[in-house]
Amino acid sequence: MPFVRTPVNIMRAVWDRSPLGIARKEFRKELFSPDKSIRAQAAGKQLMGGALFTSALVLAWNGAITGGIPKDKNLRRQKFDAGWRPYSFKVGDKYISYERLDPFGMFFGLVADYAAIANEVTADERQELADANMVALMSKMDASDYAELGGYGFFATLKNLSSKTYIKSLSDFISAVSSGDPREIKRYGLTKAGSFVPNIVKGIANDPLYRETRTLTDTLKSRVGLYGDLDPSFNVMGEARSKGQSWWESFLLPFNVTEGTEDNIVKELDRLNQSFAPIGTLQGFNSNIDISKFTKGDKNAFVRYNELLAQDGNLRRDLERLISSPGYARLSDNPISETQSYKGSKQAAIKNIINKYKRRAKVKLMREGFITAENLNLADAFRNDKKNQRRAERGFTLLPTE
Repeated sequence: MPFVRTPVNIMRAVWDRSPLGIARKEFRKELFSPDKSIRAQAAGKQLMGGALFTSALVLAWNGAITGGIPKDKNLRRQKFDAGWRPYSFKVGDKYISYERLDPFGMFFGLVADYAAIANEVTADERQELADANMVALMSKMDASDYAELGGYGFFATLKNLSSKTYIKSLSDFISAVSSGDPREIKRYGLTKAGSFVPNIVKGIANDPLYRETRTLTDTLKSRVGLYGDLDPSFNVMGEARSKGQSWWESFLLPFNVTEGTEDNIVKELDRLNQSFAPIGTLQGFNSNIDISKFTKGDKNAFVRYNELLAQDGNLRRDLERLISSPGYARLSDNPISETQSYKGSKQAAIKNIINKYKRRAKVKLMREGFITAENLNLADAFRNDKKNQRRAERGFTLLPTE
């Protein structure tokens, strides 16, 4: 099975060039072979691997290589908007992908992923590992501790391996099915359908914007260049998201090259590494109002909502004023936890301004008369959605929201 053989062979090549290579029986035979040429070849693998791992460690320490993409969708968007790309060398403000340089690229990817996971360990855990000697540490650990530490390493290796194009389809399928989420399964189906269109076609089309692909037709349109009626993807300020890649880079280069943005707001959102949610198509108390289905003329409410948010550039100006203020510099970078914030954090200050403009934009949107094909007004849909909270509790028939 080719999709299994290829990653296994690459993993074996990396393994033999790592300090763990001695654990593999076949490699030990090569290393202690009576044949001088075979021994020299095995020793050369170790020397080459040591040099590559050392180089990768130095690059990771200096932030010159990147690992895999974040799980959070909003974090992914923010990083891509800032010009960041996964599994890439960072040269100045440019990101140059090394994904297609296997097996050597995998040395850098593994170290970058391990570094990313290490950064997720809390300061207390890091201090404990640094201060305790191995015997003392082992005496304090139970089976669950060993499993957790082993899991970090396994996850980093699996994350790197599953990013490879020759096994990504399989890993994406398993991930979608195991999630049990119909939206994940649908997303996998759309992505898989789009993959049947050759990359060269997508490169020639070179859509300058990211697009919202909600159906199979949308996915195929975005791949072949018929994206004229597809909604753009918007950032948290209601601005259409640009890929920042020229036609020559998209079509001719065998690897991705992107440049970091000069936008101070986008850079700050990326630096904070906190999730800032843009306006989505699903709104309401239970996210059961698809505002992309409400139209007026040739425009839907999703696009208009984002236009109103970005209108006149006031939101952007207020965010720029906040970020450059002395008061902002005194605020804390990080919230209490992943799910909790507090008034003294930079994340909270930014979200307060964004949410204020979202509320204003929503009030304007409700007055503009967007309707569905069944003639349901958007404002009525939101009112019905609010009433449905009580109606559902009492077992009444729910009012229409789409």
